[in-house]
Amino acid sequence: MKIKIVSLDLDNTLIKNLSVPEIFYKILLENNIHINFETISSSWNSISNRIELELKSLPIPISKKALLQYYIDLNYRILCRIGVKDYEIAREVYDKWFKWSKLYSDVMPFLRFLDKNNYIIVVSSNNLSDDVYKVLKKMSIINIFKHIFTPDKIGFLKFYPQFYRKIIRFFDVSGREILHVGDNLKNDYIPAIKAGLNSILLNRTNKIYDKNISSIRNLIELTSFLED
Repeated sequence: MKIKIVSLDLDNTLIKNLSVPEIFYKILLENNIHINFETISSSWNSISNRIELELKSLPIPISKKALLQYYIDLNYRILCRIGVKDYEIAREVYDKWFKWSKLYSDVMPFLRFLDKNNYIIVVSSNNLSDDVYKVLKKMSIINIFKHIFTPDKIGFLKFYPQFYRKIIRFFDVSGREILHVGDNLKNDYIPAIKAGLNSILLNRTNKIYDKNISSIRNLIELTSFLED
């Protein structure tokens, strides 16, 4: 069945951002707070492996208020572990999350290919819709996308197959007519496959995955797949 819709993840697929410790380090410096980078990294590493479980404990349907609160509280917990008990800075980290982000070099050629060939292009992200809109506008690519799918609009985070099933229902098509591309096995590839979509893992960092997982190293590689 011919693919009509291409769904693209945001972070590490369309845009390259600083690492979490780098974002905290820069914002703390802006507030004239000097914390060793390794200390910040240690704080993040001690919390990061619990995030998925914590997100799964949030009530469904996910609300914008609950998810926003979780993200800011998470920032605050990271700050508290390095001795910075300042909730306003936690908010600032959230507000400036995409300040240093930029497009990957393969994004514009790939989007032009999709547009030229009349694919419907959408973004599927675990960020809140307002933030996705702002960063796409900042990158001057907002008009390319026909729709933005986010937890606050859909009611599910991306590790739930229901997130992707809602995209199928929104367009009233077969899941085989949608291709989702993202860099995360748990948030992108596996749940999209379970929902009945085509899915390809974007492996920009050349990680070793099971040979049965369909993957590409960059978005340009995907053009030949779509042309077949």
